Amino acid sequence: MTVVSAALALAVAPVEATTSGAEAADAAADEAARGKAFWEDDILPAATAEEKASQKAVGSGKAVEVGELTTATSRVVANPDGTFTAETATSPERVRKNGAWTAVDTTLTVRPDGSLAPRAAEDVRLSGGGKDAPLARLVTGDKEYAVSSPWTLPKPEVDGSSAVYDSVLPDVDLAVQAHPDGFTYHLVLHSREAAANPALKKVEFPVESRGLSVRADGTGTATFVDDTGHAVPVWRC
Repeated sequence: MTVVSAALALAVAPVEATTSGAEAADAAADEAARGKAFWEDDILPAATAEEKASQKAVGSGKAVEVGELTTATSRVVANPDGTFTAETATSPERVRKNGAWTAVDTTLTVRPDGSLAPRAAEDVRLSGGGKDAPLARLVTGDKEYAVSSPWTLPKPEVDGSSAVYDSVLPDVDLAVQAHPDGFTYHLVLHSREAAANPALKKVEFPVESRGLSVRADGTGTATFVDDTGHAVPVWRC
């Protein structure tokens, strides 16, 4: 009997360790950061308008207005000591004109169409006389409010921010005053006889509005509401 023996040899090839992409990236990042403080690669956020104004104020020693925060009734000023001052008014002190804020000036000027308007204020127009145009009209945004006279108006006498329409009734003048945020109007009686005129027992000034509805209560007080039924500030008129 013949016995055959065989030897089985297994060849084992060495396996090299591999590095994943993520590990390689981490290693590269670690190498790039070697010797740096942890914050050196951080990107600082852009300076705000307040920070820029404050830096300028501290550097110049003079107060600097934060223009981005300016409105018709308020403004914020950066002070040289690093503090800020906020100023707020109850009525407009400035108005946008040709893209820049301009101090309010209610002095009335005559427009090409004959109407009157403040030099720099809310969009107010007063009648130049006659019966076709409203006595006064205020437009702001998509809202409009206008009051008409029950009488044909003479050409007004203008004095600063006031327009007086003489003798709309015997010894009775109609005066309108332009304000930074609107207008007021009233009758001026020059005699007892004028006060006793039956035509003054009930005087109605027609009102028109756009974007607003007018609701009056039993006392005659008017409330202006928007399309959703919410009350909005009433212009002085």
